[in-house]
Formats: sequence, C-alpha cells, structure tokens
Amino acid sequence: MRIMISALLVAAAGTIAAKPPLLTDLIRHHRFDSIQLSPTGEYIAATVPHGRRRVLSILNLATMEGQAVSGGAASYVTDFHWTNDRQVVYSLATKHGRYAQPIATGELMVVEVGAKTPRYVFGYRASRMRDTVGKGFDDGFSSARVIDTLPNDDDSIILEVRPWEAKDRGNTTVWEINLETGTRVFLTLAPLSSSVLTDNAGVVRLAIAPLKDGSHIGAFSFDAKKLHWSRVVDKSGTNIPMNPIQFAADNAHVYAIMSRASGPDGLFDVDLDSGESKLLSMHEVADPGLIQFTHSAPIQLLAVTYDHGKPEIEVLLQDHPEAVFLRTLARSFPHHQVSIVSVTRDGKKILARVSSDRNPGTYYLYDAANGNKLTVIADVAPWLQGTDLPSRTGISLRAKDGLNLHGYLTLPPDKPRKNLPMVVVPHGGPIGVADQAAYDIDAAILASHGYAVLQINFRGSSGYGSAFLRAGFGTWGREMQDDVTQATRWAIEQGYADGDRVCIYGASYGGYAALMGVVREPTLYQCAIGSSGVYDLKLMKTRGEIKETIFGRAYLDEALGTDGPELTARSPITHAGKIKVPVMLVHGGEDERVPIEHAKRMRRALQNAGNKPEWIYQPREGHGFHEEKNMLEMYTRMLAFLDKHIGH
Repeated sequence: MRIMISALLVAAAGTIAAKPPLLTDLIRHHRFDSIQLSPTGEYIAATVPHGRRRVLSILNLATMEGQAVSGGAASYVTDFHWTNDRQVVYSLATKHGRYAQPIATGELMVVEVGAKTPRYVFGYRASRMRDTVGKGFDDGFSSARVIDTLPNDDDSIILEVRPWEAKDRGNTTVWEINLETGTRVFLTLAPLSSSVLTDNAGVVRLAIAPLKDGSHIGAFSFDAKKLHWSRVVDKSGTNIPMNPIQFAADNAHVYAIMSRASGPDGLFDVDLDSGESKLLSMHEVADPGLIQFTHSAPIQLLAVTYDHGKPEIEVLLQDHPEAVFLRTLARSFPHHQVSIVSVTRDGKKILARVSSDRNPGTYYLYDAANGNKLTVIADVAPWLQGTDLPSRTGISLRAKDGLNLHGYLTLPPDKPRKNLPMVVVPHGGPIGVADQAAYDIDAAILASHGYAVLQINFRGSSGYGSAFLRAGFGTWGREMQDDVTQATRWAIEQGYADGDRVCIYGASYGGYAALMGVVREPTLYQCAIGSSGVYDLKLMKTRGEIKETIFGRAYLDEALGTDGPELTARSPITHAGKIKVPVMLVHGGEDERVPIEHAKRMRRALQNAGNKPEWIYQPREGHGFHEEKNMLEMYTRMLAFLDKHIGH
C-alpha cells in the first residue's frame, strides 16, 4: 500500500513550526472531540462546539454540508455511534460542579440523517420529552451507556443501565432496545455496579465490578442458560486482576489486560473455559495504552501502543489491509500517536487520527478508490498549526530507594537548554492518571512562556503496573513526595534548571503535592501554586463525592490510611507555618470532588501564619476550570505570579 502524503499534510501534523502560540489560542476548547465515518462513507458525524454547548454535526463527506443537533440549551453531546447507514445514537452531558469538563447525564438520543428533530431514547426526562422512542416510558433517575450497536441489526442496541440514587448499592441492568418501536427486552441483572461486555454475537458475557469490600476489581462471567454470574479466575487460581477488553472472533477467548506481582501490565488472550492465559504483548516499562482491533469481521487484535518517552506502536497483524495502512501511517508520522478511528463497510475508506506532543490531533481520510490519497479532514485545534509548540522529552531516574521513575521534560523552544527557570508539575489523580507524551496544555503554556516544565510519574501513578500504582498507597506526603523532590534535584543537577528559580504547581492531588512540596522542602522551591487541591486529608475522608461509593471509601482507606493523627500530620494545613514562600490558591465553588472548604482552610491557615496567598476563586467552576474566560484569567495570573517570583 502506497499512501500519497504531501509535505503540506506532514506540516499539519505539527512538524513545521514558526511563531510562538498565543495564550488565547492555547486555552481555546478544541474544535472537535471525535469524528466517525458512516458505514457507507457517505457521511461523517462529529462533536463540535456551538456557543456554550457541544453539538453533534452530521455532514455529507463530499460537500461538507449537513445538520447540527443537540439535546437542549444546556446539553453537551459526548459519545456517539452510527447504528446503521443513516442513523446516529448519542449521549448527553451537562456542565456540573463536580468536574471541569461536562459530565454525562446518562441520557441517549437518536437522529436520522436529514431529520430536523432527534428522538429521545433514554433518560430521566423521558416523560417530559415530545419526540421519544418508546413514548411514555419513564426511565427514572438512572444512566444508560451503549455497549453494543449490534452490527447485524440496524434497529437495535444494547444498553447497560445504572441507577443514580442507589449509588454503589445498585446493580447494573442490561437491556436491548429497538430504536424504531421502542420495544425493550430485559437481558440480565449484572453484579453490583458493573461495566458489561458483550461478545461478537451481541450476547452478554462478562462484567467488571468492584468486589464487595470495594478494594479490588473483579471479572465475572455470565451463563445465559443458568442466568448466573460467576467470578473469573486464571488457571493458577491466584485471582490475578483481569480487565477484559474485546472478545476474539471465536467468542471463546477474550483479550484482556492483566497485572503481575511486579513490572508492567500485559495484554493476554484468555480462554474463558479453561482459564488459561497467553501473553500477546508486553513492554519492559509501560502498560499497554491504546489497543486497536480490526473494524471488519472477523475481529482481530490489530495493534498496541505504549507510552514511554514517545508513543511506541506494535502492529500485531501482518498482511491485513488495516495493519498495512497503520504501519505506513506510523512510518509517515514517526513519534506520533496513530490510530484508525473508523472504516467503511467495504474497507475502501479509512479515517485515522494522528497526534503528538506538538499536535492535539489531526484527522485524515484515506481513500483507496481515489488514488490511495490521504487528506486532512479536520484539525482539533487548527489555530495552533504553524506555531512553535514546545516538544516533550522522556526522562528516567531513580528514586531515593532505587525505584525507577519516568516522566517528561518540556523546554522552551527558543531558549538555551540550561539554567532555566523551572515549574515542577505533579499530576492529579493519582490513581488512574499519568503524565504521557501527548499534548499537555500546562506544559505547552508554561514552556511557551519561557519555563522548563518537569513532570514525573511518581509512585502511585498509573501506567507502570499494579505494583507501582500500589506503592503509592499510604505514602502521600512521604515517599510519593520524595519522588517529586528527587526529580526536581535531578533536573537541577543535570543543568536544565536554575536551582534558585524553581516553582511547584499542581491540580487536585497535584495541588496537595505542590503545598506539601514547600512544606517538606522549604528551600528547594521559590513559590507554589495549588489548584483544586487537597489540603486536609481528614476532610477528604468525610467530604466530597469519593466517599459516596464503597469503592471510593475503600480507596481512601487504602491510599490514605485510617489513622487520624497520621492524616493530620500529612496534611498541608497542619504545616502552614513552615511555608515561607509565596503561594497561589485556585479553586472552584462547585467542586464536589475536592470541596472548596479545602482551599478556604488552607487560605486561612496561611493567613494566620502571616503568609497571605494569592487567591483565584470562581463560584461556578468545578474540579478545575472549564470556561475559556476563566481559564484565561487563571493562566494570565499564574504566569504573572511565576514571572514575579522566579522570572525568565
């Protein structure tokens, strides 16, 4: 396969740069979240911004003209699926104080190409909506997620449904719904609050659910004849955590991520009858990242991407057309994340996404019937094309106790690579989160304004195996913090950073790490910025949404411990008097993940210690800022704060 790629297209992927990016461009919401081809390739569907909303746009691929639909004045369109050649079902979200980004409401709508009005499929507003599939059915306060579009049935989909009010006490139910008639068929009651997986025939087979104590995740198999769920274990009986992703073509095997006692997770082929597992792919350092399967039947494992300094893709098939295309794309765009987004039913058109640390994302269309050409369909941030975005470099070092640590260093593109003012940015989470080689808004903004940016995946981060993640449990403010300190000293010793001009900034857990950093290392950092930060660990156990589920409560007990005096000792508010450097606090009034009381207590403690912090407060923002005007104010004031205290 020979793909025709012009120099102009390579430039669109971020390989040619010229002028520095503007802050107003860096904080702009992306133009697209995702794009999908229709099965025939006649249309594309995409989520696009429209004022304060995000709508679904369906366009004729030849003319790029079409329609835009939404779910109402306050709704955002999130996930969507083509269910047949001319029909799309999509999910709704709304801006909520819990998160910076809009969160899903669990509502579903369906729209035909060319239709002026979508129809309501599922959600708490069913009885109040005019155009409703299965009119009069009241879904109550529950959320639905499409888990199977049933390719051999143009009219039906399978949903998993979770009740709101029951939280972790409610079981997931699974339904098949006909989008034309509204007929619903109950399929099963899954274990606890599960995520359900169907096989390639649309049969419910597996579920992932928190175990009764909430401390671990388990896989469960469904026997349709006996209507019984049972725990899935590997042949050795050691109950190695398994996260099934996709059934193999024979429906007897499943591809799954599995953890080990040490080292990174691997991708395995698991025989559900025997329990035997076969290793398919494993990296020496990083967990599997993006896992791709062929879009045409029979389903086959296509490729695995690992994030270690730069994206590394392993294409596992040889002569399959999608494998040939993906290899060619990866060679054409080295050190980029490349993926196949969708493929037409006849396989002649392929929609692909290319992204990197300097490109938030570009969508390309490959057309075999048109001279094997690869053309740009859309950039997620076209205003950044032609700007001199900074490049991120993977780094490795050892922690104080010898543990291997990995992270990223982002340097200003137009300055010498030594003795720079530096901002250390510990990531949030920490569970389920890691710094990666992808485009990062904090790194882009800070490095574009003259600062070196250091991001280290301290113990407790995801992406390096279960043992590395669990090494963070019980070590908040201690070994986890020491990893950040060690990385900071490494960057100074390597000559990248001026040791007299270093600030630490983070959001959520990163806000905690920023304030604990200046508590434990009063002379290492010259200032600190905490955004949406956790500053009182005892308060975290009693306030906020994490404690509302059994899994959340178990996580807090395991990650933080249950000793009250110890929690107090590891809280930044306890040590405000030790903080001698300037501090900035940023928080949203509607933050339900980390309530505003954390920031208020930290602010009061610092004021009582004679160190009045700078204060950025937005009453209508949540866990992080989302509105562009609020983000612009935040970053403008942050940059002024950094310029004042560490300069550049």
